[in-house]
Amino acid sequence: MRHSACCLSRNLFQLVNNLPQKGTGYRVKRANWPEGQFWELTTVRPSVDGAHGDAWGVAYAEGSQAAEAPRKVRSTLKGGWQITGDPPSSTPGRVNWKRVVNLKAACRSLTPAAASETKS
Repeated sequence: MRHSACCLSRNLFQLVNNLPQKGTGYRVKRANWPEGQFWELTTVRPSVDGAHGDAWGVAYAEGSQAAEAPRKVRSTLKGGWQITGDPPSSTPGRVNWKRVVNLKAACRSLTPAAASETKS
């Protein structure tokens, strides 16, 4: 392998190190995998140097989810990882608590009105 090809081939942690939340929520795949086969990252714990670590995610094969629970991603230190698909639309792991409180308040305000309508 030529030096230039070697430098372009990054492992998973080098790829996601500068992404928001270290790549959590992104879909990644190896360059030699077929279309529709990828991992959706759920947890990424890089080492201090950013070149090693542990990653977990949900595997997809032929575009459909292959397993229910997240599993540890294998071959993370091999080169050739790439991001596939669009970036996640919202930041995973964060809850907009103001929206949750507003939704709960809206539900409470609807409950008495709905109860009075059913009694009539």
